[in-house]
Amino acid sequence: MLLAGLLCIFLALAIALTTVGVLTSERQQVARSLAAVRSTSSAPMVREAEPTFGDRVVKPASARFTSLGRRFTPTGQVERIRMRLEMAGSPARWDTDRILAFKSLGLLAGAAFGAALPLLLGGGLFVCAGLGILLGLGGYYAPDLVLYQKAYERREQIQRDLP
Repeated sequence: MLLAGLLCIFLALAIALTTVGVLTSERQQVARSLAAVRSTSSAPMVREAEPTFGDRVVKPASARFTSLGRRFTPTGQVERIRMRLEMAGSPARWDTDRILAFKSLGLLAGAAFGAALPLLLGGGLFVCAGLGILLGLGGYYAPDLVLYQKAYERREQIQRDLP
């Protein structure tokens, strides 16, 4: 009986010391964490500017579409686009690279949409190919038509403004 009592006292002391040790080590960890947080909040916040969505996605995609547009555009067409831009009054943020990027984007999007639409509606292979080619060409020439329309409207405006 005496041995059992001593064992219980020993176990109680061990549990008490372990609990105190755990609590003090947790307090030390909490104190270190709070000190780290305080040091970061008191330090000046110097953040590097993170690249925006435009920097990460839009600019590289635009460059790829521009190079694709240059490949599909016949020789001399770039100069005609530049001349039409001047005739249209050089609209803000419009340049030859942007027109070429939209031409290639229109070609790819029109061809994909034209080929996918008949597949979704149950059309045959020839309908898919034909509509894909037709909408692809329409997407390729759509920026030229918009630019032509802008140049035409500007020419009409100039003629109306002349005395």
